[in-house]
Amino acid sequence: IIYNGSTAVTVWTLSTYDLNQLKSQFVPALFVNNSITAYNATAYDLALNPSIVTVLPRAFSLTKDITRPQLLSFDVMIPTKTLILHFDEPIDVTTLDPTGFTLQNKGRKPTISYTLTGGSTPSVVSTDIQLILTDTDLNYIKQFTDLYTSLNNSFLSAAYYSFADTSGNYMITIPSSQALQASSFNSAFTPPQLLSFALNFNTPELLLTFNETVNITSLNVSSIILYSSTMNVSYTLSTSYSIQTQNGPIVSVIFSSKDFNTITALRLCISNATSCGLMAESTTIRDLVGLPLIKVNLLNVTQIITAGTRLSMSHFVLFNLHDGSFNVSFPETMDLTSLDITFLTFQSFFENPVANYTLTGGNATSQDGTMIHVVLTESDLNQIKMKRILCNVQATCYITFKSTLVRDV
Repeated sequence: IIYNGSTAVTVWTLSTYDLNQLKSQFVPALFVNNSITAYNATAYDLALNPSIVTVLPRAFSLTKDITRPQLLSFDVMIPTKTLILHFDEPIDVTTLDPTGFTLQNKGRKPTISYTLTGGSTPSVVSTDIQLILTDTDLNYIKQFTDLYTSLNNSFLSAAYYSFADTSGNYMITIPSSQALQASSFNSAFTPPQLLSFALNFNTPELLLTFNETVNITSLNVSSIILYSSTMNVSYTLSTSYSIQTQNGPIVSVIFSSKDFNTITALRLCISNATSCGLMAESTTIRDLVGLPLIKVNLLNVTQIITAGTRLSMSHFVLFNLHDGSFNVSFPETMDLTSLDITFLTFQSFFENPVANYTLTGGNATSQDGTMIHVVLTESDLNQIKMKRILCNVQATCYITFKSTLVRDV
């Protein structure tokens, strides 16, 4: 600053705090386009006369800021999905590119690393920036037991384009070989929560969606109960299982034949899907730090895909010519009330039979819906016996049926 047109020059060096405050207000051109006011006694001459109030209309010149911002440290807040980044100067938050940040489990030669796919910040221009991780990124990170689970395995590298300051200078790159270790790590983890579930009777499977990555090896299906509020019927899974090998927020449970057939026989979540619910004990599953699931008292289903696959008969067994009974089995529970025995035909050979007979009636019973026991009428049994080459031995006893014979549940 030059006073009274003299050659005497006073150099003022701003404190880092004041300079950052100016930068945080996006005013690198302040000294060129706006005025600066110097109040009384801002300076004194050699005779100790104080300066008077002066309004400087504009700066004679401005040296542009060309110093690249540097990330000094960062803190990890897993419960809030946040990385708090501390820079040496204010950062223009509109320049954020989260894909420039890579999370590592070591400062050099990491064995696990993950580059962010997105993120956001609620911060304004500041030296301290909050980077909110996406659920996708956080859940992927939680698959690992040696990445961002403690201070010892929380390191960060960054590309230059991750952030820029208010003058447009990109940050100093942090290479993978010199990754920055977190200054603090908030390990106040919360237990996993079941957000929703869906049923697919085609697959058939149960899809469970959690709010975080869970440990698939800790799954205990016997802690899961399906419930119908209108029918007041429930069933606890017993032999269902998951074939997943990778941890994640979504778990697929494949219904075993026993569980699936029992569920369909009870018509759970079939006859009235709007009343379908699920209950789960805390022992159902754990997250990667070992915290058990928050107990689910009752959660309504979000989606049901009903069976659309037409099934074939599995077996035709135990034809008794003395009492006229035989059994047919199916791979899943069938609706016995839809059975029409008159669509069953006996024939002597697999192809080009020389004898055949279509039933005219009979009775059918079933305990579980998968095995149906049929008893012929006396008239039908006699008609079959009269055809000497029809079912006189096992090799001459086949049945055919129409697609309308029976429907599944």
